[in-house]
Amino acid sequence: MGGLSAAGLAGLAGATEAEVERLVELGVLVAREGAGPFRESDVPKVRLAVACEQAGLPMEGIAAAIRAGRLSFAFLETALYRRWAVRSGPTYQQVSQDTGCPWSCSAAPSRRWGSPR
Repeated sequence: MGGLSAAGLAGLAGATEAEVERLVELGVLVAREGAGPFRESDVPKVRLAVACEQAGLPMEGIAAAIRAGRLSFAFLETALYRRWAVRSGPTYQQVSQDTGCPWSCSAAPSRRWGSPR
């Protein structure tokens, strides 16, 4: 995938464009040069930063820790986290409705593999 706009990144991350712009202003997220200043690897960074703030951590404190070199979201660019980089298109519920397979039918294997209910 090529570069993403702030709106594109926000859409993939489940955030608002204003949240992405704020992360850039604070230095939590780095915008690259050009028309698509963001990458898919920025998606989990936005998600984590927003989740931390929603959990009560001040974004200004997160930004200060990043500037001081005490915190980095770089680990989210490793192969381990690429698996969850972007949201898939349809939800399980939409696939269930489209295929006519009840949700319970598609959820059963996941539960057997240890996924939460």
